[in-house]
Amino acid sequence: MKITLQQLVICLVFCTFSYAHSAYSQFDLSKTVSLQMEKAEIKKVLSTIEKQVNVRFVYSSSNINTSQVVTINVNKKRLDQVLNELLLPLSVEYLVKENRIILRSNQEVGTIIPTPIVINSVNDPVVENNVSIDNTIKGTIIDEKGEKLPGVSISIKGTTRGTTTNSNGDYTISVQDNKATLVFSFVGYESQEVQVNNRIDISITLKVDIKSLEEVVVVGYGTVKKSDITGSVSSIKAQEINAFPVQNAMQSLNGRATGVHVVQNSGAPGGALSVKIRGGNSLQGSNEPLYVVDGFPLTGNINALNPADIESMEILKDASATAIYGSRGANGVVMITTKSGKSGKGIIDFETYYSTQEVIKKLELLNATEFATLMNERAVNDKVASPYFTQNQIAGFGEGIDWQNEIFRSAPLQNYSLTF
Repeated sequence: MKITLQQLVICLVFCTFSYAHSAYSQFDLSKTVSLQMEKAEIKKVLSTIEKQVNVRFVYSSSNINTSQVVTINVNKKRLDQVLNELLLPLSVEYLVKENRIILRSNQEVGTIIPTPIVINSVNDPVVENNVSIDNTIKGTIIDEKGEKLPGVSISIKGTTRGTTTNSNGDYTISVQDNKATLVFSFVGYESQEVQVNNRIDISITLKVDIKSLEEVVVVGYGTVKKSDITGSVSSIKAQEINAFPVQNAMQSLNGRATGVHVVQNSGAPGGALSVKIRGGNSLQGSNEPLYVVDGFPLTGNINALNPADIESMEILKDASATAIYGSRGANGVVMITTKSGKSGKGIIDFETYYSTQEVIKKLELLNATEFATLMNERAVNDKVASPYFTQNQIAGFGEGIDWQNEIFRSAPLQNYSLTF
């Protein structure tokens, strides 16, 4: 039993020695290296260090920019100091494991700018083109009303690096160049470019991007680009509607929209107008278009609508009308948008005009004497026993009364419109 115990102890000792001999010891970073390389890639510098100190670098080229160009000139300098000066500007950290040095990036992929680096044995690393280590910039984005805007896109001009604002309108971004330019963009707002200029807090106000009314046309429940439907939509603005005095809003359409025919069937003053868009479509039913005023469909004429209250009119002429309003839009749709109040300073608008109307040409009729003479000639042709008028009666009629002059006169037309 005593001999067996001694043998067991001896076996354990030799096993321990064998295990210690087979294991690697931690690599010594105090080893010195001497390098003199000009405008060499990082991977070539690492390969040279591997040969000098018998170490192996482990890294992924997809995460680390090994094609970075550096100039290094050191003589018997500690390896850890060289690695710090070489990898710190590239935002790369290293981890020592046995005889391997593992390299990994501590930033997002694609954010490292390939800029030449110079390292010597005396000075700290100098980065050419004045690119410094990342600086963090913070700020808040608001609109013209002072409300914070979430989801605003912030990017560094000329790079792929960017971020967005959070729910409180705040953002944080890192830049490598104090002269970099930040681009702020958001849907419905004008984009802005701001240069950093060594600032760490950049807060801006985005302005609303107001598009021209001519760029879009209101169609039913949405908007479309006018250039996409030019053939089926005509648009008339308030300036054209009020270019000349009209009593009916539909009179302003005459001659201003292609394919729209406006006719006053009755000669009575203020008579209703007939509007036909691209001709008649029905033999028995109505050929009048559908009128939509501020989103409310109306039928019949709209004489009660004051032309001075109209902001714009759009005429839908073909299938785009039936697709939205069904059979009611078969004869086309006249969409009317009236003027409404707008934010900002109060505006008082007063429009007035005065004009006269008169008959351009009258019918050429007989006077009383000529009419009586004509009637007597008729009596002769009709073989009437005696003429209708004697000569004394005809002589007494004279010129008579011109009933056209009694009916027609120069009629004044006045209009006054006051809006706030």
